[in-house]
Amino acid sequence: MTAECRNWQEEFMDVNFVDQRLKTRFFKIMDAFAASPGKSTWAATGSRSSAKAAYRFFSNRDVSKDELLDSISRATVEKMKCADAEWILAIQDTTSVGFGNRKAIQGMGYHCSTEQRGMLVHSCIAVTDQGIPLGIIYQETNTREKRKDDSGTREQKRSKPIEEKESFRWLNSMNETHQRVPEDIPILYSVIAMQILNLTYLGKICPEISSKIVFDEEEWKVLYCLQEKTKKFLKRIRSKKRFMIWEF
Repeated sequence: MTAECRNWQEEFMDVNFVDQRLKTRFFKIMDAFAASPGKSTWAATGSRSSAKAAYRFFSNRDVSKDELLDSISRATVEKMKCADAEWILAIQDTTSVGFGNRKAIQGMGYHCSTEQRGMLVHSCIAVTDQGIPLGIIYQETNTREKRKDDSGTREQKRSKPIEEKESFRWLNSMNETHQRVPEDIPILYSVIAMQILNLTYLGKICPEISSKIVFDEEEWKVLYCLQEKTKKFLKRIRSKKRFMIWEF
C-alpha cells in the first residue's frame, strides 16, 4: 500500500462508531477501495467473504452517512485552520450520478431529464486562494420521485416556496458551511452554475457594467484582493468583467 493510498485515513480519525469493530471494518474496506478505486466492491475487496462483509457494513443501521460526512468536514476545517492562505474558497456544484435501469437499488430516483435511475450529489469543497483543494465541507444527496417537470409557467415556478425548489440546495449548502466553519476563517462562497456562466458572457459583451449589479460592496472588494493578490481594498467600483473570469 502506498503512502498516497493511506492519506484518506486522516479524514476519518475522529469518526464515531457505536462499535469499535465497525471502525476496524470500515478502515479495511477503505484500504481496499483506496488501492483499487476503479474496481467494484466485489473485485476491490478481493474475496467473496470480504465483499459480503463490506455489504453488511453498508447495510448496518449503526453506520451513519451523516457521521462519516461530519468526520470529513471536521478534518477539512482543521486543514483550513492550518492553510497558508489569505482566503478560502467554498466552491459548490451538483453532480448527476446515474445507475441505468437498475430498479432494485434502494433510494434511487430520477436524475437529470432521463429515464435512468440515480441521484443528485451536491458538494461544497474548500480550496485555498492558490487553488489547493483541502477537502469536503458539506455534501448532500437528492433524488426525484418523478421525472423533472418543466411544463409550469414562470409565475408558477416563482410562486413555489424556495424550500421546495431543487435550487434550495445551494442556499442550504452555504448555511451548512457557515455553521461548520469558525468565523475567524475568511470564507468566500463561490457558486459554480450556469448562472455564473451567463454572467461571464454578459461581462464579455458589456464589460463596463457596474459590479454592483451582481456583487455587494464587500464581495467585489474581496474578489479584487484575490485577483490582485493584495490586502488593500479599492475605493471605487470596477467593472464586472474583471471579477467574472476566474481560473480554477
